[in-house]
Amino acid sequence: MGISEDVTRRIETETALRASEKFLNESQKIARVGSYSLDVRTGIWTSSETLDELFGIDATYERSLAGWEALIHPDERTRMDRYFANEVLANTQAFDQEYRVVRQNDQSIRWMRGLGKLEFDGDGSILKMVGTIQDVTEQKLSSDLLFKLSLAVEQSPNSVIITNLDGKIEYVNEMFTTITGYSQEEALGKNPRMLKSNKTPQSTYDDMWARL
Repeated sequence: MGISEDVTRRIETETALRASEKFLNESQKIARVGSYSLDVRTGIWTSSETLDELFGIDATYERSLAGWEALIHPDERTRMDRYFANEVLANTQAFDQEYRVVRQNDQSIRWMRGLGKLEFDGDGSILKMVGTIQDVTEQKLSSDLLFKLSLAVEQSPNSVIITNLDGKIEYVNEMFTTITGYSQEEALGKNPRMLKSNKTPQSTYDDMWARL
């Protein structure tokens, strides 16, 4: 004797779930965004496959508060501890910080952007925090480089003017204002022809624009 059961719906549900998990994992890998869940009461946290890759850890890594602190760059630990205790837990604010970590497998230093949302029980006590962590190292380095280049232009001993394709001034540095006597407000939106002295031959301008 025996029985038969139609398991089509269960199989379809399991297949759809696996497909959804695969899509989520692939999406996280492409965006370099991992997800986590932290049990605030126990200090135990779980992480997605992509987050493990970002941190350079495997399934055997200790997912405790001590394990989490070991991932944080030594120069960032005090700041992050204070932020989490005073802002997130004490004021129940959402977690939103950029910080450095030290990858465990190769000891490389990476910049991360962490976001987190607190969840509460029926009494209003904090249960856990769930969120995402993204590797923003490339963006951070690009931003730092852009700042350095901007600082170099701003402090250049040469007069620097940037215009759009219509010849309207969009930027002038401090040396421009020193040399010409025009303020930034007076120069922005104007054409560089405002600087003409009428003592330079027209042929010089024609040659300059031809070369440009």
